[in-house]
Amino acid sequence: MDRNEHGHRGQGSDAAVAALRAAESSVPESTRLVVFDFDRTITWDHLWGKYQDAPIQDIPITDDVFVCLGRFKALVRALQHNEHCVAVATFGRRDVVEKAMRHALGHPHGLSIRTPADFGHRDGSAALGDKNTQLASLAAHFCVAAGQILLVDDDQKNVEAAVKAGVAAHWVPNGLTKSVLKKIAKEIGVPTYRTMNLVCGGKAVSGSLPRTRRSVSRDGTRALQGRCSSVSRGGSPGAAWCRDRSITPGPQSRGSRSGEGRAPAPRSTGSSALPWETALFDRPGKVGHSNPRRQPSTRAGHRTPSGASLPPLARGRTRGER
Repeated sequence: MDRNEHGHRGQGSDAAVAALRAAESSVPESTRLVVFDFDRTITWDHLWGKYQDAPIQDIPITDDVFVCLGRFKALVRALQHNEHCVAVATFGRRDVVEKAMRHALGHPHGLSIRTPADFGHRDGSAALGDKNTQLASLAAHFCVAAGQILLVDDDQKNVEAAVKAGVAAHWVPNGLTKSVLKKIAKEIGVPTYRTMNLVCGGKAVSGSLPRTRRSVSRDGTRALQGRCSSVSRGGSPGAAWCRDRSITPGPQSRGSRSGEGRAPAPRSTGSSALPWETALFDRPGKVGHSNPRRQPSTRAGHRTPSGASLPPLARGRTRGER
């Protein structure tokens, strides 16, 4: 069924697809950029559909807004600690996402956020058509190639469009449940999975940001130095993408926003379908639905650039999963 919370969906950008396919990495091959959708992925409800243009003070953000707040916080901190990049790409409102991330992660939260307003469209609209324009902007910002990006989204059309552009993507129709977050951590790598479990267990992890040389900007955010020289010199396809005014984020969209930082990522295996995924999905008993009132979705879930599809990377959501 088509999603219509954001109204008419525009056409995806061919320029964004080309930029993603041409993107070159100037960070270690092991660096990954994990991009989360917001509404119905991080959160239970579609906050844009529910509140739309309501004043930000009238939009409540509590622990119960999140599908699995504790594990989400642990995964984000584990990704940052192990030198990965984390971002949110949404068709909704920036101020709502910012409020939610500050509630979940504190301030500064260290996540990059991309919304339609960064590309000349109204926040809350689906004019971009898919997430590829936002992904291309993030790829240029973090200096990563398409193969280093992982998109996690509850909208199957966004997932399919990203896969066509060479991005690995997970379709999560039930959002970021505990089981989904654990599988994402395992896919990124053993260090991230172990760190996430330490954080969930209440263990202290020394330094939530990568142990690399850092600079601190005026707004207090941190950025890795010496990572994106090719972009600053305008010598990469990503830099050309950012110079195109028709698709360039707003003047504050490249690291100057409060809370936005760079955190570079485990080595890419060269294949989207990893051995642990195959083992899990080959044994249906390991992927169950904890909520007996929900039936498992029969639609394809994890899609790879090769076109192969696996069952959804999700199980039935229960509000008890924290």
